[in-house]
Amino acid sequence: MTSNILLRIFSLGLIVFMSSCDSHTQKQSDIDLSNRTHQTDEQVHYNQGVTFSKQGKPKEAIAEWEKVIEIDPNHVKAHYNLGIAYRHSGQIDKAIGAWKKAVSLEPNGSKAYSNLGAVYISQGKLDDAEAILNKAIAIEENYAKANYNLARLYARKNQNQQSLKYLQKAITLDAVALEKAKSNRDFSDIRQSSEFQELIRSFESN
Repeated sequence: MTSNILLRIFSLGLIVFMSSCDSHTQKQSDIDLSNRTHQTDEQVHYNQGVTFSKQGKPKEAIAEWEKVIEIDPNHVKAHYNLGIAYRHSGQIDKAIGAWKKAVSLEPNGSKAYSNLGAVYISQGKLDDAEAILNKAIAIEENYAKANYNLARLYARKNQNQQSLKYLQKAITLDAVALEKAKSNRDFSDIRQSSEFQELIRSFESN
């Protein structure tokens, strides 16, 4: 008789314990789901945009990052990435607008300044490009792309010594600049000069 009573007490205790565990598991599940939801639509759309961009789908990436901006108009990375995607899809004015917004939100954004400068060079707005690229260099002196873009700019302005100065630094920082300089049409007027050839040879021999 006593053993039966003890068995019943044990069984009731086990049921209560299991019920408590189920309740805790459900609550934890609800919390996890809430966290995933709270990970915010903003983050979900931003990450999806990054995925599309890596897949070479700028149109889809743009749609996702534009949704981020609708949620948070001051999302710096979304503005910056939109600039890149807009440029790749040929929407140059929108790219400029996105990068301008990015630097207004993050004045120390050397990459956005450099990209703006590169666009201005392609548009022939050399004075604007010079001012913007010098801002990039002032923020990050050893940013290879900004140095390379300044080299392009000064080559276009026929300021050869300045061009070679920044080209040398760009190649020192990033060897990719060496191959780009060999074919980029911005260097067409100085490419055959002895100074340009000597600079290229000095890096090729290393």
